[in-house]
Amino acid sequence: MTDITNKTLAIFLMAAMIVSLGSLFIVQNNANLLTGRASSNQSALTNFSISSLLSIQFAGGTTIQFGTGYVNDTGGAPCQIGTNQTIDACGAGTVNCSCIGFNATATAGQRIQDWNLTIENNGNILANVSLNFSKNASLFINGSLTAPSFKYNVTQNESASCGALNATGYVTGMKEVNTTDDVTIGGTRICQRLNTTDTNDSIKVALWLSIPKDVPTGVHTTAIYAIGCDDGSC
Repeated sequence: MTDITNKTLAIFLMAAMIVSLGSLFIVQNNANLLTGRASSNQSALTNFSISSLLSIQFAGGTTIQFGTGYVNDTGGAPCQIGTNQTIDACGAGTVNCSCIGFNATATAGQRIQDWNLTIENNGNILANVSLNFSKNASLFINGSLTAPSFKYNVTQNESASCGALNATGYVTGMKEVNTTDDVTIGGTRICQRLNTTDTNDSIKVALWLSIPKDVPTGVHTTAIYAIGCDDGSC
């Protein structure tokens, strides 16, 4: 057997040290993986949803109180009074000399002729609006010496609130409440696409009455309904 020289032993020793260091490096890296030192990116989410709401309401007063009075039929004229009329020279609270004792003011001191019904879109989608009345003039007012009349008018309460107001097929001017369309379940369409923005989301309805001398005594009442629907349902 050939003797191993010191030089050869040194070479073997050096090789053994290199192998040992390499094994240590591998073991250390594996240990890093096993102990969670390796990085990992994860993601999370947050969200919300907006639901659609179709909703209209009478904003402000819901009762127009013309008050208690009687008809002075001098000259055979009926009492004519309305929320869109102006007080004339016959005296405070009257719009016609035949109206005696009816209200000059409504809630909070507001003049009766300025106290219209206001319909507001308080939802978040455009609304088509119709009006329905429980009675026409003959049922609400009655009387026969002169023909009773019950009319209404629809205008913008805020600029550009209604997309199609006073267009063909909708209310223009003063309209007589009738049993053909107004006193029906569906009512009469008064506004197409009432807006949702707070500064232009309302329309107003004015009322006008012509009361004959021979109207029966007692309280005369009619209900007015505002009906809303979206373009997809009406």
